[in-house]
Amino acid sequence: MSSLTLKRLAMRIFFVIEVIVVLLWYFFGKNGIQSMMKLQYEQQLLEREKMSFCQEVTDLQKKIDEWKVTPFLKEKVAREQLQMAREGEEIYYVDSENKGDNSMSYPYKLPELPYAHDALEPYIDERTMHFHHDKHQRGYMIKLNEALSEWPEGQNRDLVEMLSHPDQIPQHLRKKIVDNGGGYWIHTLYWNNMEPAGGGDPTGKLAEAIEKSFGSIAAFKDLFSAQARSFFGSGWVWLVITPEGNLKVSSSVGHELPQKEDNIPLLVIDVWEHAYYLKFQNRRAEYIENWWQVVNWPEVEKRLLAQL
Repeated sequence: MSSLTLKRLAMRIFFVIEVIVVLLWYFFGKNGIQSMMKLQYEQQLLEREKMSFCQEVTDLQKKIDEWKVTPFLKEKVAREQLQMAREGEEIYYVDSENKGDNSMSYPYKLPELPYAHDALEPYIDERTMHFHHDKHQRGYMIKLNEALSEWPEGQNRDLVEMLSHPDQIPQHLRKKIVDNGGGYWIHTLYWNNMEPAGGGDPTGKLAEAIEKSFGSIAAFKDLFSAQARSFFGSGWVWLVITPEGNLKVSSSVGHELPQKEDNIPLLVIDVWEHAYYLKFQNRRAEYIENWWQVVNWPEVEKRLLAQL
């Protein structure tokens, strides 16, 4: 085949291609081209979204890998979170609707601490205060309100008066109200019995009353500390004023109030393990020694003078 023939054949092929392109444009037109371009754009967008998602997953995995804690701590945190979830709580969280004005009326609210969570350092640590106030007392508050929601008559009663006469509480609610109402009320007293600038020895009328009842302030502290150290199980150790006007060191199991025996509480120490275990573990005696460094003696004296 000659070169001229080949050139003519090539020209015919190019002509056919041009005709095909013209026909495609005629039948599919501008809209068809735009549809193809739109499809291509959507495919590119989808690819970018997939890449972004993969990057987010990678970043999340890096954050998880950076959280290096011991298996023991992971298990401990998991147990704490499970318990809080059962109580409708979040760790270190205080619901603003339940964080209250320190009033003692139904529905009960979580009292404000009279100081910051870390204000009692180094004697009472910040982490313990978060758990103790934000978790434990809040748990008592929630369960107390739950119980009283089933007993409208109790909603208008004074809490201390109600807890001092548990036989007047409906039997099916009695334990729940006594346990949680007592825990709620006593913890509020416990917070107020401490202050950052506390410690030392009492003065004024309080010192005189202590010396009259115990012989000396040192003797009182020794007796109080000994009873707190030797208390078996969970409960509270108190300095109370009796109906006869004498001061007395006493203790109570669980969350029973001294008012049940007509004694008025002046000072209390929490010897439940949750009050000290995060910092002191099983060293309760060390916790008691540190607690003396934050005792709010002016508040204790104020409570005494209210009874004289």
